[in-house]
Amino acid sequence: MTQRVYVVLATYQGEPYLAEQLDSLLAQRHTQWRLLLRDDGSQDGTLTVAARYAERDPRIQLLPSSEQNGGPRANFDQLLQAAYAEGAEYVLLMDQDDIWLPDKIDTELAAMVAAEGRLGRSVPLLVHSDLTLVDRQDRLLNPSFMRYQRIHDEPSEPLRTLLVLNYVTGCTVLLNRPLLALALPIPRQAMMHDWWLAQVAAAGGAIVYLPQATVRYRQHGANQVGAKGLWQGILSVLSVIRHSGMPENQFARTVRQAAALEARLHERGLFQGDEGQHQLLAAFLRLFSEPRPWYRRLFGIQRLRLRRQWLLRQWLLYLYAALSPVPELHGGTPPASASNEEQRPGHGR
Repeated sequence: MTQRVYVVLATYQGEPYLAEQLDSLLAQRHTQWRLLLRDDGSQDGTLTVAARYAERDPRIQLLPSSEQNGGPRANFDQLLQAAYAEGAEYVLLMDQDDIWLPDKIDTELAAMVAAEGRLGRSVPLLVHSDLTLVDRQDRLLNPSFMRYQRIHDEPSEPLRTLLVLNYVTGCTVLLNRPLLALALPIPRQAMMHDWWLAQVAAAGGAIVYLPQATVRYRQHGANQVGAKGLWQGILSVLSVIRHSGMPENQFARTVRQAAALEARLHERGLFQGDEGQHQLLAAFLRLFSEPRPWYRRLFGIQRLRLRRQWLLRQWLLYLYAALSPVPELHGGTPPASASNEEQRPGHGR
């Protein structure tokens, strides 16, 4: 039986680079795929480019576009739910301005099938890889995005990092159907779609990392979330703190995302099989559920072995944890009800 492999592409103002990305998809050695593309209110020629490709290739389907820009999290949520509803077994995430290497689908699919053979096909799984960093003209900037960012895979206890730092880049990701069933719908508390998917896989399944690059990751100054040199990243964080104090929409948002993750795992009855993940999430949330002395928070972070993979980022974590106000944690993922049961994969969609 042919595997149902889907690619989902969220676009917004992507005219300059979209054709090159779609050409790289058409050049894939694996040809049994279906592309779902959804635009998020572009005002340029993005939809014209997309329509031209859809007319000449029946594997490309354009979903109804949004009239207003809702951001990549909401756009990918709609795309992933549509792919799930169509019966997708495996889904790859695509960004509009990158270039896929010709064996990307084959390489990641082989890693996914091997992981399912080891762990079981019912286990939620996420495969991701390194990237090559290139400029506007596709000229090499750095052969390893992961090394450039000083991030790395966490084969042991990935949630201890993913609670406070995302090291999974969405445009490299391949998901299996059980992960879609668990992760969708993506809650509004999620910082970004790829971070949420990585957290769900770490807490409820497994993550597989491929050290080779499968994507040429283009940096052009307009990326939604781009590569930053380490000092650039640190300076941007310090600038935010200097201008607005300890911003509620920074560290507090990561805590609310963790609260949404705990709510989702409870809702789907997954804590019974992994008390360690339950205890880690619960302990992390307790640190920020009420005011407490800064040194108690720092001690708690050290005791939980939360890590941001580099000394300066770790010190910034301590700074955020010590000074961040107590976030509002109510209003997480909505409880199961007749109205939203129909919205979730696996519940009659």
